[in-house]
Amino acid sequence: MIKNIKKFLSRNFKKKSSSFNPEIKSVSFNPEISDTSRNMIRLGSVYGGWNLLDHENLYKSTILSFGSGEDISFDIEYINKFHATVILVDPTPRAVEHYSKVLASLGSLKEKEYTNDGNQPIDSYDLSKIKKENLYLEQKAIWTENCLIPFFKPSKITSVSHSIVNFKNNYNKDLSQPHILVETITINELMKKYNLGELPLIKMDIEGAETEVLVDFFNKGVYPNQVLVEFDGLQIKDEYNVKMYSDIDKLFRDAGYVCVSFDRPANLLYINEHIL
Repeated sequence: MIKNIKKFLSRNFKKKSSSFNPEIKSVSFNPEISDTSRNMIRLGSVYGGWNLLDHENLYKSTILSFGSGEDISFDIEYINKFHATVILVDPTPRAVEHYSKVLASLGSLKEKEYTNDGNQPIDSYDLSKIKKENLYLEQKAIWTENCLIPFFKPSKITSVSHSIVNFKNNYNKDLSQPHILVETITINELMKKYNLGELPLIKMDIEGAETEVLVDFFNKGVYPNQVLVEFDGLQIKDEYNVKMYSDIDKLFRDAGYVCVSFDRPANLLYINEHIL
């Protein structure tokens, strides 16, 4: 059990003060990386791919994938390799549309190579052996409570990613910022709905909300075996974010995890030591 969760919550996840200077880049995030090169693999495109530990408990597993967008190459390859089920969790309108197109193309062979821009053509996926029961979409955002919440729009019209915490705009949650409203779901409700007793792996790319969501997981006693997570705020490279993610890294280690992969600038793989 992690100690001092309440202190961590009270110390972090507050809107930055008006004196915050986004140009300061005096610190860097350098987590300790453990050597587990054995059985490490990578699945997915250059843009949407992730490193993971090839472990026996992944075969015929059910995993949660938070934040799917328009590149689910990792999820499709995971299903094909491990004969598994993936539950995507993403309410973003374009992510929902992408999923619908994938469902309509189930049974199709891969005909194109992946793109590198995060917007995959449907025929870049090998869907020949995937059935509807292998791939679900929960059209809600993972969060610390079940509620209706602002989902802030990206500044670039070409971008698909929305954010609960609006990290790219100084964590500004003022409702004058462009947003939509989405329903959220907690990890407990999600696991109950899909009858999940354990989590062999989760993938999390949720645009800055991973900080509060991960703390909520640990606070509720949810410890996935493998956590593939993007620390989105590290893209900003400022003191505020580096400090916050360093604290998250410490929470992982206090919970019995080791970090075995860091794809800069922001993709990390944490593994629960009990499966090593």
